[in-house]
Order: sequence, then structure tokens, then C-alpha cells
Amino acid sequence: MIGRNVMVGVAIAFFAAAVWWFAPGPVTTHPGPDNSAPRLAILPFEIESDDANVRAFAGGIADDITTELSRYPGLAVLSRETAQRFADDDGEAGELGVTHLLRGRIRRRSDRLTVNAWMTDTGTREQVWAKRYRGSASDLLEFQDTILEDVVAALMEALPASGGAPDASPGTESLDAYEAYLVGLTYYFELTPEANARAASRFRSALEADPGFAKARAGLAKTYRRAAFADDSFAEALGINWAEAYLELKVLLSGEAEKTADALVLEAGLALRRRDYAEAAGKARQALKLEPSNVEARQVLAETLIYAGDPERGENHARLALQLNPALPARPTFLAGLARYARGDTEGAITAVRDAVAMAGRREAEFAGLLAAMLGEAGDADGAEDMLAAYVSSLENRPRREWQVLTRTLDNPRARSWERPTVATAVYAYPFSDAAILSRIASGFEAAGLAGATLGHFPAAERNRLDDRAVRGLMFGASVEGSGETAVWRQTRSSDGAVIRTSGRGPMLQVPEGSSRVRRGEICDTWHWKGRIIESCAAVYRIPDDAPISVLGDYLLATEFGAFPFRQDLVN
Repeated sequence: MIGRNVMVGVAIAFFAAAVWWFAPGPVTTHPGPDNSAPRLAILPFEIESDDANVRAFAGGIADDITTELSRYPGLAVLSRETAQRFADDDGEAGELGVTHLLRGRIRRRSDRLTVNAWMTDTGTREQVWAKRYRGSASDLLEFQDTILEDVVAALMEALPASGGAPDASPGTESLDAYEAYLVGLTYYFELTPEANARAASRFRSALEADPGFAKARAGLAKTYRRAAFADDSFAEALGINWAEAYLELKVLLSGEAEKTADALVLEAGLALRRRDYAEAAGKARQALKLEPSNVEARQVLAETLIYAGDPERGENHARLALQLNPALPARPTFLAGLARYARGDTEGAITAVRDAVAMAGRREAEFAGLLAAMLGEAGDADGAEDMLAAYVSSLENRPRREWQVLTRTLDNPRARSWERPTVATAVYAYPFSDAAILSRIASGFEAAGLAGATLGHFPAAERNRLDDRAVRGLMFGASVEGSGETAVWRQTRSSDGAVIRTSGRGPMLQVPEGSSRVRRGEICDTWHWKGRIIESCAAVYRIPDDAPISVLGDYLLATEFGAFPFRQDLVN
């Protein structure tokens, strides 16, 4: 009990510090929870069972109720991470702005199910609603619907009159699918590679039971996102290569007819990786329209706006994300520092990002890298050197050197690049649209002592981006050749967009041929993989002749999984 109280106290202290950082400037009007609205936290449901899967199921149902209630436009629903900080102390919840706590207990005996749910007011500490649901295990889906309806009804007096209630359906009529999904949710939030693999297995089981279960499809896509872009151990645990995880992610997103908020957040993140700021912001806003209390959507919108050149509005959205998840203030605080850096306030940015590093409690390459560059810019040589060492070590996960994908054995680029990040790769990880900011980061990394300073950075700034006409003229009816992380790659496109990879892997990963189209300054390649259709787009940038890195190519493809410099050769 003492340990939990200390944890909550630390969370409150960090929340107070983060609020202080967000204080300057008024919050402009954006779609989001009303500050006067009820603020609800759903605690993990208790369960009377020693079976690990049954206990995981109990945690999952609380997570799913959190997701469904977050769709109600007049209700602020705090994240699961914040809810777990105060298991049985309404006073501590109140200190983090929570007005109501929802708790539950599940008893399962063979085919019989009893669910007790109750809600308390954190201000008065009085129980304002309670209900018991009894029936067979097959009634679980109906229980979830009824609990959602009853909770909203109990809060109705405090809810704004405008805005209709969302559809409370769990998204499937299959009990087997729903139970597998709930267990998968619990494993997913454990955040370890092994638990992520177990979550993927459960989400697959849910999809086998109901192939149209959109929430399970999005959950499985999130496990593949980790394997594609997080520490290599997530790919290892799934037994696949990071590139194969990326392809599975793309298949799951392209095959989803009904877009959940989680799926839209994934698409927003991919769009930002290829520097499509308009699509990233649009997808994030669609997610928030479905779930106004979705913290990840709020954070990716904040990040997109900051990188796209609107740091003030980006910081406002980061503030809203902090309000919904005060127990995890690290990322919103980092985003506040990123916004201050974009505005030229390096001193304020350093302090905010330094706080975010302390709040994270683990090595975050994104945090450490930016802080190293800023300290280098500020002339703090010792601090920059220390943080650069932390940045480099956070990227060291020693992945295997080869992978077998289908019938091909290929090099794992991470095995070649993990130990030596360069100025070019480091700067590319911060997709600012402003060329001056990219130059500042590059100078900061150089001052910090990062390798590769003579080549400089990729100038993937808006002023160097090609439009549709230029992309078509460059890529169609021509061959392009570039040097990848492990080998030279070459592609040839016909005048009508048919594309063939004649050597190397390059930006088309595992496939030898496909078709291309141009949209909004992006080249979009479509191909078949394992009998399924995938489309992957990339922005195209011109590398100025006076940029040192132009020795690698005249142009740059900014894909969802990396930067590919290249040159053009006309087809005779």
C-alpha cells in the first residue's frame, strides 16, 4: 500500500511540474473534453479466479469500457494508466482531476457469470450508482452494452445536453472473439515483447472467430507496429523480420473497412513518418471525432502540428493529452519542449525535455536525441556528450544479422546500423518541415559529437518537396538508383507507372514488381504480398547541389520506414 501511495504521489508531483510547463499562453478552442464535464476513470475489474487468462479477461473488459466511454462527446475519460494509479483511494483520484470512479467485480463459475459494477463520486466519496448483472457467460456482450448505457445514464445530469450517445456495441456478436480480444488488450498493455506476442496471438484468435471484428484487427495492427518500429526484441518475439511486420501492418490497415480510432491513429503515425502532415492531422482528427478522449490521437495531432509549423496549437493539444493521462506526463512534456524548440526557445525546451527524460523512467531515444542536440546548440559540451551517449545506447539492441523471409535470406539493416547513428539518420527522425530548424538540429548533433557531420543531414524540408508534376516527370519513364543500408537498389518505371525492382531491396522491400501512381507530391507503389494488396507512399524531395549529402543522391524518398537517397537515369 505504501508503494502505491508513493507512486501516486510521484505522478501528482510530475503532473504539477508538467502543468507548470504548459502554463504560458491560453488554451485555444479545440475539439476535446469540456473542462467542466465529468472526468471518469475506469479501474481494472476484480475477478475471483486464479486462472491467468480469466484475470487478463477482467483487465481487458475495463480497457474496452474505457475505450467505448471515451467516444461520448460530453465525457472526459482518463486513460487506463492513470486509472491504475489509484486502486482504492478516491482522494488521490480527485487530486488528478477525476470526478467519478467506476469499479467492477466479476465472478465466473463454469457457465455462470456475475458482474457487479459501481461508481463513486470522488468529491463526496459516496456511491452514486451500483448494479449487479447475472446470467450465463454468453451474456457477457449484453452485459457490456448495458453497463455502458447505465453508467452514462447515471452521469446524465452532469453531461452537456448537446451530443448524442455513441453506439455502445462491442463490435462483434461472437463471444469467443470478444473474450480473446479482451485478453489480448491486457497483454498488449504489459508493454513487453513477450506479452506483445501473446496479445498478437489473442487478437488473431478473435479475428478467426469473427474476421470482421474491427477492434481486434486494429489491436493486431498495433502489435505489428511495435515489431516494425520499436526495439528489435518485439520483432524477435513474434518470430518475424521488422520489414515483414511493417507489411503485415499495412495489410491489416488496408483491409479494414470500418476504421476504429486506433486504426486511424496508426495511419496518422505512418503519414507523419513520410511527412504527409495534412493526412496525419486529418487522420488524428477523425480519430478524435470517434473518441474525443483518445490520448494517442491527441498526442499524434500535437506532434504533427508542431512538426508542420504550428507549435502553438500543437502544444495546446499536448496539454489536453496531459489532462486525460496525468499519470504519464513524459510524452506531453516532451511535446511541450519540442514546441518550444520550434519557436526558438532553446532554454525552455531543454528544461522541459530534461524533465520528460526524468519522467519517462527508461531510455527514450527520441527524448535523449533531441536533448543532446539542444545541449550541443547551447554550448553545454559535457551535458551534450552525456546525453548523446544515452541516445546511442538506447538504440543498441544487437539484432540478428540475417532473416529468412519467405524463400529469401536477406541482411537485417538494423544489424548494420544499430551501433553507429549519424547526423543524417538522427536529424531525419525529427520530421520538421522548416529547413532552418533541421539545420539547427544538425548543428546541435555535430556540436554534441555525433558521427557523420561532414555529410550533414537530409534536407527533407517543405521548400525542397516536389509537386505532382515534378514527381511524375522524375519517376515515370525512367530508372532510379540509390544506395540502401546494405546494397545498391534500382527501380524502373514505365510511362504508365508499371514498376520493376531490378536490384537490391530499396523502398519496395520484398517484392520485385508493382504499379505506381502520384498523389499530393508522393509516389505511391502498389504490389502484392502473400496474395494481398499493399500500397506504400513516399514524399519526394530535391537535395540541393550545395548540400554535402548530395554525394549520396540528387533526390530523397521519405518513406514510412526510412530515407532513400537516389538519382535518375532516363530509359532509352
